[in-house]
Amino acid sequence: MESHVTLRLYARPDKPAMLRRAAAFFGRMGGDRIARETLREWLKKPSEVYLIARDGEDVGFLCLGFRGSNVAWINYIYVDEALRGQGIATAAICAAEGIVLSRRGYNALCMDVDPRNAAALRLYHRLGYDTLSMLTVRKNFGSSAKEESANILGLEFQY
Repeated sequence: MESHVTLRLYARPDKPAMLRRAAAFFGRMGGDRIARETLREWLKKPSEVYLIARDGEDVGFLCLGFRGSNVAWINYIYVDEALRGQGIATAAICAAEGIVLSRRGYNALCMDVDPRNAAALRLYHRLGYDTLSMLTVRKNFGSSAKEESANILGLEFQY
């Protein structure tokens, strides 16, 4: 039997589980403190926070942002670690696409992704996210632990 994945708009009773998942998402960057601060930011307009549910059980979250007049962003997506690789993120992204398409004037959905997150890049590309829109460049003051490199337009960048 195939599982059913839906997005459910965040509600106040979801806060403890949401904070637990956000802390896991941010883990080494500050965990609980960052989770509380970030959830407050996510709940401000023009963002919408959704719980990802599989067969009625919450298994992750997705934060959808509406920037500008025609482009939406999946700002964050998280599926509980034990459940990854089961198509949940794929179904959640497709559900988010449906939400965006239902909004008048919106004609694109974007995501930021760490270039070292090969699994996410493969997933997004498989789902049709194959257009580069914006690249973030960074200059490190001091040593950098960046080990990989990519060639873009003949220029070498570390990541």
